[in-house]
Amino acid sequence: MTTFALNLLDIADQMMHDEAYSRSSALNPTEEARAILSRRKKDATQRYFRITERLPILLLAQRVIERCNDEVAQALLMLLGHAEARGALPMKVALQVDAVDAPPPDDGGMRH
Repeated sequence: MTTFALNLLDIADQMMHDEAYSRSSALNPTEEARAILSRRKKDATQRYFRITERLPILLLAQRVIERCNDEVAQALLMLLGHAEARGALPMKVALQVDAVDAPPPDDGGMRH
């Protein structure tokens, strides 16, 4: 929970620029400062819900990164960097799902 809270504070710091603080006060904020704060709050809420919806993707990415070799990690870094810079992956990904026979269950090497 602490890590989550600190990450939220980090997001908030990135979203709030110094101008909003310099133009507002706790007792008498200007209309412009209120509008800036309102937009920032809306953006933070949208980002929160987007992250919440994509939590399974984040968890899978974490598992992959924890277990993959350095070559795979570097490839993922390059893909993510490109996606961040350009807003898209550097290639098109087409998924095709075919039915396959399931492998036999792993019995831990035990044979009866």
